[in-house]
Amino acid sequence: MRGFKHGFNALRYFRYGAIAVAAVLCAPQLASCNLVVDTSTEQCESDADCSTKGSEFAGTVCSEQRVCERLVCSSSAECTARLGVPAVCRPGDNSCAALLTEDCTEIFPEDALGEGETIVLGFMGPLRDQFASVGNPLKQGAELALNEIETRTNGLPAAGGSQQRHLVMLGCHDIDDPERVARHLVDEVQVPAILGPAFSGITVQVTTDVTVPSKVMTISASCGARRLQIPSRPYHSLSSC
Repeated sequence: MRGFKHGFNALRYFRYGAIAVAAVLCAPQLASCNLVVDTSTEQCESDADCSTKGSEFAGTVCSEQRVCERLVCSSSAECTARLGVPAVCRPGDNSCAALLTEDCTEIFPEDALGEGETIVLGFMGPLRDQFASVGNPLKQGAELALNEIETRTNGLPAAGGSQQRHLVMLGCHDIDDPERVARHLVDEVQVPAILGPAFSGITVQVTTDVTVPSKVMTISASCGARRLQIPSRPYHSLSSC
């Protein structure tokens, strides 16, 4: 029965994936550059110095003025090459952000960041330890949806241009610290949508505290305890809660 339930939820992700893509197409694309902190003090001598300063400096590089700043970019491929780690060109300010953390360790498909324009979606679920049998089938269902979009249409059309945009999913294990995961996806990576979480309590927590205030869509295929009701806020969550 458990295998059937998880397999059914994985198939449901195929449908929910299409909804997420619709949300992606409506996301605003803004542009600016962004210095991290006070420019009056020398902060670094190399890019490595910036990476050791904490999470708020993730994805920054050492400028000629020896200040840690975000790298202005035009593509995720450019960011990945410059930082030497998987990275995304953030849509909100055209700056680079590193993708991988101790919680977010899986990128699907692995080679998509080198294929021109990309849109990064987040996945939250239990991907290891005792609840991995719940989260991994859901992640596989989401991967199936992305694979279908890529193989059938070679990505998504970019408005006003001829270049296709390719979908990438950053998979994150959310049991240890759900809010930390959600804030990385929303604040650092600036994803337009999150697939998951798997459990009701985590879904309510991250939707109430992180994704709804930031107007990021969350789509859970499996939480079942209650439906989210957040008074006086736009409704940006679709789930079976």
